[in-house]
Amino acid sequence: MQAAERGIHRVIVNLSKVECMDCAGLGVLMSSLKRLREANGTLALVGLGPRVQRLFAATDATKVFDIYLTEEAAAKETAEAAQ
Repeated sequence: MQAAERGIHRVIVNLSKVECMDCAGLGVLMSSLKRLREANGTLALVGLGPRVQRLFAATDATKVFDIYLTEEAAAKETAEAAQ
């Protein structure tokens, strides 16, 4: 992800159309989160389906990522955290 390098520090990823994710996909998200945090940014996730939720729970990724039910909730929380 080049968002942090481009000056974007708040990213919301909507995963509602992702039916299945493996460890490689999770690794991409983890790497993106790390880069954003190094630039004092945030990465929020929304719309995790049942299979993706199971992967996140099994890997304890739910403890690492900020996960929200809606994009609106994620936008509000990340905006408040940035202040």
